Amino acid sequence: GTSMASSIHPDFISLTDICPEIQIEASYATTNNFTGGIVNGYKARKAYMAKVPAAKLCDIQKKALKQGYSLKIFDGYRPVK
Repeated sequence: GTSMASSIHPDFISLTDICPEIQIEASYATTNNFTGGIVNGYKARKAYMAKVPAAKLCDIQKKALKQGYSLKIFDGYRPVK
């Protein structure tokens, strides 16, 4: 099969690729959601964002970590369908 990364717009990036400290919840890619199963189309616990705001969010994460906090992204990945 095709990898998810190959179908992502070149101006977008996985948040964890540039900022692995950010926590990605993405419950629909796991069985820990109200359906009790992985929702069709959610193939990975990933959150994609445009590169420039993703870099800014990573800067915020670094500042939060210094203060003992961390960002958690609850849902950022949306299947095309």
